This record gives sequence, structure tokens and C-alpha cells, in this order.
Amino acid sequence: MEQEKWLGVVSFVLAATACSARPDAAGADAEFMGVARAEIVLAPADAKCIQIAAVGSATVSQQFTLVPDVPSVFNLAGLPVGNDSFSAQAWNVSCPPPPALAPSYTSDAVSATVVIDVPVNLQLQMRVGAGGSGVVGLNFGSSTHGTITEFPVPASPNGIVAGPDGNLWFTEQTANKIGRMTPAGTVAEFTVPTASAGPRRITAGPDGALWFTESTGNKIGRVTTAGVITEFAIPTAAADPFHIVTGVDGNLWFVENAGNKVGRLTTAGVFTEFAIPTATSGTRGIASGPDGNLWISEFGANKIARLTTAGVFTEFPVPTSPGSPLAIVTGADGNLWFVELAGSKVGRISTSGDIVEFVTPTGNSQPGAIVAGPDGGLWFIETSNIARIGTDGLFREYPVAATPSQICAGPEGNVWYTQGSTNKIGRILP
Repeated sequence: MEQEKWLGVVSFVLAATACSARPDAAGADAEFMGVARAEIVLAPADAKCIQIAAVGSATVSQQFTLVPDVPSVFNLAGLPVGNDSFSAQAWNVSCPPPPALAPSYTSDAVSATVVIDVPVNLQLQMRVGAGGSGVVGLNFGSSTHGTITEFPVPASPNGIVAGPDGNLWFTEQTANKIGRMTPAGTVAEFTVPTASAGPRRITAGPDGALWFTESTGNKIGRVTTAGVITEFAIPTAAADPFHIVTGVDGNLWFVENAGNKVGRLTTAGVFTEFAIPTATSGTRGIASGPDGNLWISEFGANKIARLTTAGVFTEFPVPTSPGSPLAIVTGADGNLWFVELAGSKVGRISTSGDIVEFVTPTGNSQPGAIVAGPDGGLWFIETSNIARIGTDGLFREYPVAATPSQICAGPEGNVWYTQGSTNKIGRILP
């Protein structure tokens, strides 16, 4: 039998609201407490099979076949809760291993990720050296995933977006202002010329400026990074413009909640409006899709609509009724993702119209806004949480003190949200 050697590299990526790590010297254990989710990245060399085991109130052991040079994600199901010993071993023969799990450890060019999705106390033990008699402690450090920092702002913030200048731009709907905040928390404000305009949502435009909707002013506003505001009146009266995005065609696209239309606005100020086929659809969200089309959530009609830049609509019913779809966004996987306020679900729709729904862990969570995060996941707001769903359908939730309003991916790789009821803007580390 070959000499026993441990896998070459082991690293932890912790994603939990609260966890602690105790870094120890060689000869001790490394403990993790209160971990809700741990991604354990193993890089053995030349291994064909790996066994992950946990011992506690019951012993759980699972084997996974590894493919050289192909990173894989494995779920370790049924892990017993509480003060468990967690270990892994690998051998260079195919699963199942030889009798008595006789190891023949080597290494080279295989990696795997083991995902643990239950509350546990983990104690990782590693065998090292010839014969494998030693135990090593690793300095993992504490996880920063889910760390929240909040910054006070002068008035209740609503929409928020990352600007081209590296700052956060947000609307102050009741104060009738547009706000700019640096990632360090310094705030500047710019008054909207139209009184009581009700600035609502905001997006980064194709021209280096920020564009926003005025819900009661019935206008689309433009603000430069220096704070100069220009307004454009919407042709339809009392349209109640809601969400706004930049399309792949270089125009601004917005939904008219009361006007039951989708509007297109050039940077020169020329409007075109397209009537939605379903009457009183209650359009709330709009996203620029990976297929070059616009995707719209019809809150009142319980549908997701696809709109070509030429103005052709196709509508797809949401399976849950009432789901009440609100915000919608393009995900890193090439699908559109949306939240369902009444259904307390997150929906995924392909560009061909196939819908899959995921129930949020918290009942009656009432998700209200969603954004593609810098980590490849989808981040959204709930009544009492900032939440994340991966494209694999796995959820994480982080409690907040008050109901968030809107959410965006920040310019520096974090996720930001507004909290109108407390006059704050929050930052969460993904």
C-alpha cells in the first residue's frame, strides 16, 4: 500500500448569518459553530473517489466519484446536528472503495465542492504525513458572508442603483429628491424640479447619466453625476411610471402601471408607447433580457410578458395564482428571475417561456424586489430579510430590523438596499 497522504488543499467558504472559527495549531481541531451552509472545496490529486463522513447522534457517510479536472458540487444530505466530527478521505480507485476503505492517497488535479445545508457544529479533522497519524488545525478565520452595515440618509430612500461614477444613486420619493451616496456613506441630494414628482425607480442610462421615474409627476427624469436634472413628460396622462431599465437597443424602457403600457424613451427625449394586450395588467417590473427583448411582470394579470424592441408582446401565465409578480431581472444563468409578492415565491422563466417556481423558506415572506448579485446569485428583499437564491435553487436569508424597500448590486462588489421606514441604506456582503 502506498504511504497515506492527505488531500493537497482544503479551504472553507462559509455562508452563514453567524459563525465562529477557532484556529488551532497542529495537533488540534478546527471547530465551526452555528454554520447554516458551508461550502468545502477539496482539491485532491489523482483521486477517483472521495468519502465525506460526519459522526454525531448518527453517522453519515457518502461517497462521490470525482472526474479529473472537472470541478463538481456535491450535497451532503442527512448530516446529524450538534458537535459532529467531519472528515474526508480519498483514494485513487473508483467508488466503491476496497474492503475496509483501505486508502491509497495520492494527489493531482481534481476538485470538488461539498455543500452542507443544515445547522451544525462542525469539527474538521485531517490526517497528514506518512502513516496519517497526525491531526492538523487550520486558520480559517470567521466568515463575513451576510455582514450588514447600515448608513443613515436624510429622507426615506426608495429606488437604488450603482452609478457609473462608483457611487450609489437613490430616489427620495417623499422628499422629492435624488440622492447620491459614496460606498463610505457620504450623501449628497439634488431636488427634482417638478414639485411633488414622487421619484420612484432609478437606473444607470446608456449615456453615463442616471434615469428615474416620477410616479406623480408623470415624467421620466435624467440626472447627471454632477446633479443636473432634466425632465421629459410622458405622453399618456396619469401613466404612473414604475420601473425603468436600459435596453440593449440603447434606449430607456419603462412600465406604466396605470397607463397599461410599456414606454420607450430615447436619450434625446423621444417617446414611443406600446399597449399591453391584457387590460389592467398592473405592470410593475421590467428587465432587459439576454435575448435582446424586454421582460415585464404583470402584477395584476399574474403574467410575465416578453416584448420585442419592435413592440410585439407574448404573455406567459404564472403557475401560482395569485402569484402577483413584481420585480424581474436577468440572472447569470441566462434566465429571467422574478419575485411573487402574494405567492411568497421566486420564479425563473426561460427566454422560451418555461417557468419554475421556488418557495421561500420563510412563510408569507412577500418578496418585493430582486437583483442579480455580484456573486452569481439572485438577491431579493422580504418583509424581514435580505435573501439570496442561487441558480441551483438554494436559499439563504439574513434578518434585518425593518422591511427593505429596494435592492441593487453595488459598484464595489457588495449588495445594497434601501430601508425607507428607517431612513437608511444598508450594505450586505455577499
